[in-house]
Amino acid sequence: MNMRSIGFPRFHLGLGFGRIWLQRLLPAMILTSAYATPDRIVKIEEKLLGSNEDSYIVLRTESDNLGSYYSGRTKQYLDEYSKKVEDKYFDSAIGKLVGSTLLLDVSTSVDPDAVTLEERTPKSQVHSKDSSLTLAELLLKFSTFSSKWGDESFNRLTLHQKAGIHCGIASVIDGNIMTQEVFGNRYPEQDWVLDEVTQDMNCIFLKVAKRTPDEINETRIVCIPPRRSQKVLSHLSIAPFYLLAGPSYASLEEARKQAQLLKKKVSEANGYFQPEIWSLIDGTLNQVYVIADQNTKEHIKGGSFERLQNMLGVSITPRDSNDFIERFAVE
Repeated sequence: MNMRSIGFPRFHLGLGFGRIWLQRLLPAMILTSAYATPDRIVKIEEKLLGSNEDSYIVLRTESDNLGSYYSGRTKQYLDEYSKKVEDKYFDSAIGKLVGSTLLLDVSTSVDPDAVTLEERTPKSQVHSKDSSLTLAELLLKFSTFSSKWGDESFNRLTLHQKAGIHCGIASVIDGNIMTQEVFGNRYPEQDWVLDEVTQDMNCIFLKVAKRTPDEINETRIVCIPPRRSQKVLSHLSIAPFYLLAGPSYASLEEARKQAQLLKKKVSEANGYFQPEIWSLIDGTLNQVYVIADQNTKEHIKGGSFERLQNMLGVSITPRDSNDFIERFAVE
């Protein structure tokens, strides 16, 4: 075998040293020869660059090894997504891709017969480069940077490959959507993991990945649209139990109207009542709405439970929040 063909420098070797050197080198030479053509792998990495009220942008880098140890090609895209989804699909929808720009397409190669340091320096070829977008324009349009969740919030989430990610009973994303839509059915046998969660003014972003120690490395950014994000965030701060004012209501509008009347009544009596509305499924399997007191703990600790009930003019009952589904503001 020609030493030059595998990129090793040519030295004048003494007999003893040369024998030892060859004994150590031959297994590596055989291994290199056996794996002369690696599998073609395209690695994908996404990074969230910025967002605004309605949309966000992601830098997507695709690295293709071209089935070679000596060459590769990298493409970088700027992808724009919309946060707006049809309300009826809010329980399953994720951010929607609305535009993509190829920013840079570059291939690199190394001469397999290289000997000198200069010859081993990778050579690059630019196939395309987009100059239509400027950093200043992007920063103006997508000026918000998301903040990372701390361990306390992150650890409240549960993960299952089929059921997806949940916060309590609130679904963050379904496992099938993760496999089919987020990863496009790539590497279906490989489990996905959740690396981190960030949030901006109205949405949660998931950084998820599929990876193995050797070949697979794919990282994706998933946006959970505003309404479902707020649902998840409400379950992060949900109290274990609440004082409920009055009965349940068949519609959100009816519950809001009654909550506003009760809040006004307590305010006129110089009391304090901060209601919020939660949906839940009642014993007849219908969705209903209840008026819950945000300050339940204070009213119980302060011994003002009975006073509050007298001011409201309706019965107050304690109830755990295990089956609370979604929180709504009164106003």
